[in-house]
Amino acid sequence: MVDFRFHLVSLISVFLALAVGIVLGAGPLKESIGNSLNEQVEALRANRDNLRANADEARAEADNQAKFLDQVGPALVADHLGGRRVVVVAMPGADNTQVADTSAMVQKAGATVTGEVDVQAAFGSGADRRQVAGSLRKVDPKLPSRGVNATLAAALAKSLVVPDLAEAGKKSDKADLLTTLIDSKLVGSDQKNLELGTLVVVVTGTPSGLTDRTSTASPKPEKDSERHKLVAPYLSLVKALKTRSAGEVVAGTGSSASSGLIGELRSSTSTRASTVDSLGLASGPIVTVMALREQLGGGHGSYGFGKGARDVAPKSQIEQPAKPKGHDS
Repeated sequence: MVDFRFHLVSLISVFLALAVGIVLGAGPLKESIGNSLNEQVEALRANRDNLRANADEARAEADNQAKFLDQVGPALVADHLGGRRVVVVAMPGADNTQVADTSAMVQKAGATVTGEVDVQAAFGSGADRRQVAGSLRKVDPKLPSRGVNATLAAALAKSLVVPDLAEAGKKSDKADLLTTLIDSKLVGSDQKNLELGTLVVVVTGTPSGLTDRTSTASPKPEKDSERHKLVAPYLSLVKALKTRSAGEVVAGTGSSASSGLIGELRSSTSTRASTVDSLGLASGPIVTVMALREQLGGGHGSYGFGKGARDVAPKSQIEQPAKPKGHDS
């Protein structure tokens, strides 16, 4: 049984320890503890200031590089696309600024942008796609009769591009196809009868729900199937545009290279459209123009810094721009 003396000794020990702590804290240890804390605080402040200075320096360098490329970019691509007519197609999720910057660089390269078309999310997943495809086949019975994706893709491609330079600049005789797509809200455009182009630039975003192909985790088969099903309509459109044009470049950011349309294109050998994943950088529009010029010479490649990129830019266009060949010369 614990007696009173045990409680008394315990209380005395507690108060004695507390008193010793107070005496030491206010006396011999006060200065050393305070100095140690102050030193740690000062070190953290210095580290914070260094990080902030490094970030400011990196930001300033990036801004300076962007300004430099803005000034020399037009000279780097001068007359790369002289006399050509280019259609700009924006996929769902495409950044408006990137679309505008790319279109502007194409024009600085000497080309005429015949029109800009916004592909809506409904193009790939709308509930009325099958019905719209049926309406399009009535307008043009020569459209593919099997597969909604193939029908929609061929209809849009026919209304935008031709491979022959002699036909470029003319109004499309397939304007009703584009009108049907616009009225069905599968495609958006300020004009329903665009002038035909011979070259295509596709600016892509990352379609909602597309999973990352580079994930270290092994994707489940059903997820892989869902991913391909989601991107299939846009792949069909890219293929249709490439088939009917003299050249095509699909451009976007690094995220599109890992989890979007560019990543899917780079993993496939079914189309020779070039890809560029650096639109988020000042160099992106310049590389896009170079890749488009390379297409005119019969070449193609994957450029940028993202997954699957083979080079930063087409070396052949840096050393000596390729001469166009075939029907678009």
